[in-house]
Amino acid sequence: MSQTISYQGMAAPHIRAVVVQPDMSYEILEVEQDLVTFKGIVGDYLEAIYTYCCTIWCNGEGIRLEMPINRVATYLWWALQPEMAGRDIIRGPVFITGLADEAADSLPVRDDVIDLFKRVAQLTKEREQP
Repeated sequence: MSQTISYQGMAAPHIRAVVVQPDMSYEILEVEQDLVTFKGIVGDYLEAIYTYCCTIWCNGEGIRLEMPINRVATYLWWALQPEMAGRDIIRGPVFITGLADEAADSLPVRDDVIDLFKRVAQLTKEREQP
């Protein structure tokens, strides 16, 4: 006998996130915390990259799907986790949130992470100009 269990608790609140496209464009948005929204941003195979201060959400099959390199997201990851510099890259669109709370819901991305992201984005754009 199968049984369906559903939880009718409160939905997780909207959170502030940075959505970063491979073309270096980005938006700071309020997003719903649900799988449909998250997959709608990055694609079907949702993967979390955890740093000490934020979570970078990407498509875990970006290489196999030949998605374009997301330089800004990659450089931010390397800045936050220097041991990964030159070892791996992020492909496709990403979004950045805070870490998770006790209920495993994502927290809003912190102001200092947004500031660092903006600096990395500006440096990347300057570096990419002909």
